[in-house]
Amino acid sequence: MRRTSVRSWRPGTDHQREVPSGPDPVAAGICDRHGAALFSLAVAMLHDHQRAETAVVDAICAAYRSPAVADVPADDLRRDLAYRLYQHCEGAAAVESGTPRERQLVAMALVRQGGLTYRQVADLLRVSASDVIELLDAGLRGQIRA
Repeated sequence: MRRTSVRSWRPGTDHQREVPSGPDPVAAGICDRHGAALFSLAVAMLHDHQRAETAVVDAICAAYRSPAVADVPADDLRRDLAYRLYQHCEGAAAVESGTPRERQLVAMALVRQGGLTYRQVADLLRVSASDVIELLDAGLRGQIRA
């Protein structure tokens, strides 16, 4: 099997990793385009880089198994991957048991890295849209102070 070098998507690394060629360039493209954002989202939910990396790989593999993944527009794929990742990471438990700051970070990550609207985040978190706006506002204010 011929192998192709693909840039690693994991933040903080600048190395090359080998992935098989063939149908895998689609998976590699998904990693290249969405991996770093999904990793940030997973870290916000899990607070563990190793578990976050595993969760991202699992979400991308699950999406890759879908026959139409190559035809999905990038923004739609990012949202789908964010939903998959949220479910995989049991994001609801992380949000419910988290501190206010942790809830803010998850909400911000779902919007920024997941590409979700505040209404989609509200549906996912099972809270009102105004609650998400408050989380986002407080989270952004916290980043400005930091």
